Amino acid sequence: MAELESAKNGDFLKPKLVNDKYATIKLISKIESKPMTFEEAKVFVTNDYVKKEQQTNLQKLAEEKVKNIDSKTAQSTIWVNINENKNILTLSNEESLQFLQKLLTSKKERGIIKLSDKVVVYRIISQKISQNNQKDLFLISQSVSQLKNKVLESGLLEVLNKKYETKIYSKGMNLE
Repeated sequence: MAELESAKNGDFLKPKLVNDKYATIKLISKIESKPMTFEEAKVFVTNDYVKKEQQTNLQKLAEEKVKNIDSKTAQSTIWVNINENKNILTLSNEESLQFLQKLLTSKKERGIIKLSDKVVVYRIISQKISQNNQKDLFLISQSVSQLKNKVLESGLLEVLNKKYETKIYSKGMNLE
């Protein structure tokens, strides 16, 4: 970069590695930075400011709604299932998947989920596991069993580490 700043118009620079190939650079002209006029800068700043204010106002509205949400004030009540890939309300397919992922990993009964330029306020009224789908029940029981095994194993290792000193022996291997 310093080499580029010190070069003059028409100078050739040393070859540089670009995408696994060497490129020779010729400096045609330099355009020095200059301050923008107020009107030029205003266009850039206004758009950023409007977006930021919209996000702030949307967040405030969502926080207000989540405090007062109940079954009477809710605009819609829907059942969601991780296995069903359907659009939720006015969300696109991708946004619906993001919403479900965040909702199903949340531990809160009510809350706010932010998606790119949207915010979803939710309240969980009830939960149930479909009794019709034996595959789901099998997967859930398998996950619970794996979790129990991991907890028992980590507990056992912790007890053994407290009771016995751990020593590591290693010796180099001679491959001659």
